[in-house]
Amino acid sequence: MKKLIILFLTIGVLLCLGNAIAKNGRPWYKTLKQVELLYDKHYNRESRLDNYIYIENNKHIGTIIEDGKEVHFDIPNHFMHSMLNHLKAGLENSWFNYIFWADLNHGHLFIPDGLKDNYFELNGKEYFEKILKDKNLGILYHAAEHFCTLDPRNTEYISTRNIVGWFNDKPIEIIFPKPDTSPGRLAANTASVPDGYSNVWWIGVSASKNGAFSIKVNGEVIRLDISFDVPSVYDSTTKEERTLIRR
Repeated sequence: MKKLIILFLTIGVLLCLGNAIAKNGRPWYKTLKQVELLYDKHYNRESRLDNYIYIENNKHIGTIIEDGKEVHFDIPNHFMHSMLNHLKAGLENSWFNYIFWADLNHGHLFIPDGLKDNYFELNGKEYFEKILKDKNLGILYHAAEHFCTLDPRNTEYISTRNIVGWFNDKPIEIIFPKPDTSPGRLAANTASVPDGYSNVWWIGVSASKNGAFSIKVNGEVIRLDISFDVPSVYDSTTKEERTLIRR
C-alpha cells in the first residue's frame, strides 16, 4: 500500500529501578499493585481510543487517517470474532491481567513474507478490506508493557507476554524471544513476529466503560475499544515520543 504508515514506538532500554524515568518524567515500569490502581482509573474515564471500530448497518467499520483524510473500510465479522476471542482467552488464562496501556494494549498484524507485496500497492480502503480476509493473517500481542521485572508477582505475566493469535482454526500460541548473545545486551522479553512473516500493521486495544465491544470473563463484562488508528494506541505518551516510519 502506497504511503502505508507502520508505527514503531522506539523506546530505549530502561533499568527497572525506582529511579528509572521515562522521557516524559514519569516512571516507566510499574509494580502489579500500581498497574491495578491505574487500570481502575483508566477504565472509568470518559476518553477513548481515536477512531475506534464502530458498528453501522450490522457492519464493523474501521478508520485510518491517510494523507490527512479519514478512510473507512469494512472489517470481516470473522476478524472481529477471532480478535475478541483472543482477548477473552488471554484474560481467562491469565496470560495478561488488563487491556490498557500498562499491560496489553496493542497487537502486530502479520502475514507470510511471500504475500506482503500483494497488498502494499493498494490504497487504504482496498488494503484493509483485502488483507483482513487473508486466512494467513496472524497477530502478535505484547502484554506486560510496563511491568517491572523486579516485582516477583510480575514474573509469570512477563513469561507469557508474547501471544500469537490467528484468524483461521489455528490455536493461540505463547512464543518466546530469541536469545541475544551480543556483548553488553540485556536479556529481552519481547518477541518479534514468527520467522517467515512480516508486520503489516499495528492495532490498538483499550478497555473502557464506554467501549464499543464487550467480552465476558469469569462472570464480569469488560467493555473495550479497538482501533486501526495507530498513534492512538499510545495515548499514554506525548506526540513527540511517537515515531512514524513511512514505507
